[in-house]
Amino acid sequence: MQINLISCKNDEDYNEIIKLLKEKYKDNPNCKFREISDTFILPDKKWIIVNEGLVKMLMKNKPNNKLYSSEIIRKALIKEKNN
Repeated sequence: MQINLISCKNDEDYNEIIKLLKEKYKDNPNCKFREISDTFILPDKKWIIVNEGLVKMLMKNKPNNKLYSSEIIRKALIKEKNN
């Protein structure tokens, strides 16, 4: 399973990404959201939303994880929503 990390700069950024992903996956019965870890779980991947300070620790032993900035994810989700 592919693990994607989304790095957020602050709480506002963090909450916005969660809101956008919840909206994207709201009608997808294959997506589960775990509030305790702020993780969106799909059959083929996980989206984990983390604060910037945790990124190094989470990437250290898992070089196959993919890291995305919140800005890139936000732009993609907003563009998708507007189409």
